[in-house]
Amino acid sequence: MKNNHLDTTAETKDQAGLLSKPSVRERLSHTKLNVENNTYKVAKWTPEDKALNITWNSYSTDLGAVIIAGTDKGICFLGFGDEQQELTLKELREKFPENKLAQGNNPFHQEALSHIGHPEAKNTVHLHLKGTEFQLNVWEKILKVPFGGLTTYGQLGDQPGDARAVGTAVGANPVCLIVGCHRVVHSDGNIEGFHYGTPIKEKLLAFEAAHIKAKAE
Repeated sequence: MKNNHLDTTAETKDQAGLLSKPSVRERLSHTKLNVENNTYKVAKWTPEDKALNITWNSYSTDLGAVIIAGTDKGICFLGFGDEQQELTLKELREKFPENKLAQGNNPFHQEALSHIGHPEAKNTVHLHLKGTEFQLNVWEKILKVPFGGLTTYGQLGDQPGDARAVGTAVGANPVCLIVGCHRVVHSDGNIEGFHYGTPIKEKLLAFEAAHIKAKAE
């Protein structure tokens, strides 16, 4: 299924400038969190959910191929495909070892694709997140970071010294692009650190920065 709404060509034009440390720090200072955050409907995973069927499929988007998986409560997994597809499917199986997995379509897949294609439209997305209480707290904070915005590992913590644990929670995020872990950077403007590799993170951040810059001009 092809999603043709995102134009990623702008990201390569001025990527170095858009992702420089001063530019990143400026974006951090201007980011306003979506406190109400009505876009995302989050169901927390319960022990009983191991009995649920998980339906996954691979889709093409303008950000690359993705694998989306969901239960009857919402999206529980989203990862990049392409040459990483086998590793991504392995990760899906490892995150949900007790659930029955089957390839197919799920209505919630379309919510995810709509969100990827129209990231500023604030279309409703149902999420079914499996993690510890600390991880869920971090992921729900990330959901408040708007398209084009940024936050830091320190800002996601509850107290000083949480940055390392936050970094682990960010890396364990099961639903990339929607739970926008690519928007988490270091306080000095360093953007390194992303489960699928820094080059993909650079692509995502450059696209969002170029989009916001063009909108402001």
